[in-house]
Amino acid sequence: MKRIVLILALVSGAVFYACGQSSSGPLANVRAVVVNSLGENLSLIHAGDPVTVTKDAVVVGSAPNQALLFGSEILVISSTSNSLEVIDPETWTVARQYNLGEGCSPYLMAITSNDLLLVTCFASNQLLKVDPLVEMSENPVIETLDMPTGSDLLPFNAQTPGHARPQGVAIVGNRAYVTLSNLGDDWMPAGPGLVLVVDIAAWTKDKIIELGKTNPAMIYKPNSDKSRLYVPCTGAFDGTGVVEVLDSASETIANTIEIGGAPGRMWIDKEGNAWVGDQLDGRVLRFTVSNDQVGDAIMLCPSDYNAGIYDYISDVATDGQGTVFAACFATDQVKMFSASGDGSDAVSLEVGDGPVALLVPQK
Repeated sequence: MKRIVLILALVSGAVFYACGQSSSGPLANVRAVVVNSLGENLSLIHAGDPVTVTKDAVVVGSAPNQALLFGSEILVISSTSNSLEVIDPETWTVARQYNLGEGCSPYLMAITSNDLLLVTCFASNQLLKVDPLVEMSENPVIETLDMPTGSDLLPFNAQTPGHARPQGVAIVGNRAYVTLSNLGDDWMPAGPGLVLVVDIAAWTKDKIIELGKTNPAMIYKPNSDKSRLYVPCTGAFDGTGVVEVLDSASETIANTIEIGGAPGRMWIDKEGNAWVGDQLDGRVLRFTVSNDQVGDAIMLCPSDYNAGIYDYISDVATDGQGTVFAACFATDQVKMFSASGDGSDAVSLEVGDGPVALLVPQK
């Protein structure tokens, strides 16, 4: 076990969130790829009875944040090494590695319709357009876009505006939606949570959408219902977190789901069940997307504050066949349980140091 301070959860958590994952080829017998932030490697959860784990399958960059399937390869972005690793899952080796720019601190990425990446830079307050297929001798960064500053961030105090601190990014058609955590120099909210709308082709900042809570994390686009985007907001980490529902057609907030806790990364399964990691404790929060009805939370890896153990669900995903995977950051485990139950059947898997993101092939 590790002792984790709260500020780490604010600035270093990340998630895998993409559609179209393949269950064929080299991933046919892999139930999940686990990104270990502190271990700086990937672990593999294999299909079988019993389920087995290969730890430290691939060494990646420093403080990796996310894994994403890209054609026949897997992409990983690593925050403190400012790097993009391209993994060959046939050999489980790094085929290519790119520097995304000193001081960037890449946080999350999404794939455009023409096979480019949009990458948020948490430290340099930029959005990058990246080509992950260029030769390693070439600069993969095609364009950069500076995030809003000053009064555009709607600061609580006009004399002390914060920094955009972009985190999540989702793409709908030719529009990108980027969450801005809007933090001051003290890493506390300096203004409301925001979503920046970017025209990908024109490469312009077109609109800023104000959220009702502070500290937005990622922005999630489900595999179905492309018009709705979901923005988990932790707020003040006081148990009053929400998930904002953004209608991409009107580019307005359509609903606010009072889910509680400190919602971070999330996943919506084929049955329309939303699974959300609680960054305040080791619970999976949940709601039903058809009516936004909040269900009972499932406790998997409770924190022990008296012992200095701050555990939380850093990522959650399902496999398309009724199994939920949830990563417990501080206790280095992934829990597997049935989506139809209450979590009492959860199997604990030791996966590596600081599991922060999951790539789960859809079956």
